[in-house]
Amino acid sequence: MKKYIVLAYAIFLGTSVLAQEVRIGVRGGFGLANQRVERGLLLDTKSRFSWQIGGEANIAVDDMIAIHPALVLSSRGTRIKGSDFGVDYHIRYRPLYLHVPIPVVARMDIGGMDVFGGLGPYFSLGLGGQIVADGGVLGLGVNGDTSIDWGNDNSDNFRSLDAGLVFTAGVVWNGLQFALAYDLGLANIAPNGDDDNIVRNRVFTLTTTYFLPN
Repeated sequence: MKKYIVLAYAIFLGTSVLAQEVRIGVRGGFGLANQRVERGLLLDTKSRFSWQIGGEANIAVDDMIAIHPALVLSSRGTRIKGSDFGVDYHIRYRPLYLHVPIPVVARMDIGGMDVFGGLGPYFSLGLGGQIVADGGVLGLGVNGDTSIDWGNDNSDNFRSLDAGLVFTAGVVWNGLQFALAYDLGLANIAPNGDDDNIVRNRVFTLTTTYFLPN
C-alpha cells in the first residue's frame, strides 16, 4: 500500500507544478460492482447495483495529457445466491468506500469535444456498509442484516484499505464530462488473506461530471 501512496503523491506533486489549467467539478454515477472471491475455488458471485457521488478535478498538464483525480463516496460489493441442503440463500455485501481514483489520460479535440482515455491507480478506504441475507427453509422465509466489520481478524468481513488500477475513457463537452471506468482491484481485502483466501473488488461505472466555470 505504501508504494501506491508514494505514486499518488508523485502524480499530484508533478501536476501541481506542470498544470496549465485546473477545473473542479461535481461528479455522480452508477454501475455494476462485483468481487472476485476465492476460497480454494473460485466462487460464483453476482454483480450488484453501485453508485458514487463526490468531486473531480480535470488537471491539464499540456494539450495532450491530463490528470482526472476524484474523491467520491462509492458503494461496492457483490451478491452470492444459491441453495445447499434444501436451504435457499441470497447474501448481498454492500460496503461503502471513500474512493480516490487518479487516472492519467491522453486527450484530443474531435469536433469540439475533448475525447480522452487512460489509466492510473486508485485507493479506497472502507467506511461502513451492510450485509443483507435472506433465504428460506421448507417454504419459511428467513432474513436479516448486519453492519460490515472492517479489519484483519478472522471475525472481520473485509480489510479497510483497497488499491488497484482504474481504466477510463470519455468525452468533455460544454462543461459536462461523460465517462466509463473499470476498477480492477489488486489488493486482497480478505482478512488474513492468502493464496487460498482472496477477495478483490471489480467495479464498472458510468459517471457524469459538471465542471464549474473558471
